Amino acid sequence: DGGMWCFALARNDSPDVLDNLSARLSLLSSDGKLVTAQTAILPLNVLPPHSALPLTTFFPPPVPADVQPRVQVLTAISLSSNDPRYLSAALDVVSTEIAADRRIARVHGQVVLAAGGPSAKTIWVAAVAYDAAGRVTGFRRWEWSGELTPGGSLPFDFWVSSFGSGMMRVELAVEA
Repeated sequence: DGGMWCFALARNDSPDVLDNLSARLSLLSSDGKLVTAQTAILPLNVLPPHSALPLTTFFPPPVPADVQPRVQVLTAISLSSNDPRYLSAALDVVSTEIAADRRIARVHGQVVLAAGGPSAKTIWVAAVAYDAAGRVTGFRRWEWSGELTPGGSLPFDFWVSSFGSGMMRVELAVEA
């Protein structure tokens, strides 16, 4: 449609959880002049230690064909280990089925909330699709609201599509 999705893979190589990660994604012309810029965010609020998620944004049409993206980190806050906003949750019995044409994948499994804490009111599961070269080729965030009691589990089942090249693998992350 003449628009452009941009992904910048943010890696957290530290032992700390990062919160509120954002970046400025700029599109530059062939002579290095700014065409446009937007703020890019993660599909989740947090980036766990030793993990990666894409900062994402969409530039609506028209986007010139010869632009080059540039990225600059704007915000990243180290999250205290006892921050009460986020609960301990894990993914269990995860299955990923990538279609033969590598353009779509179905992911399903369960989110398990740790016992002994408060109930979760919101759960997000992020699916990130990667191509054969390890580049982000798509993402999707599944959202749930309600009440999941400590030690409880919640099934999820959704699809993620490729925005470009075919996907070879899908990685998941969860936030409660």
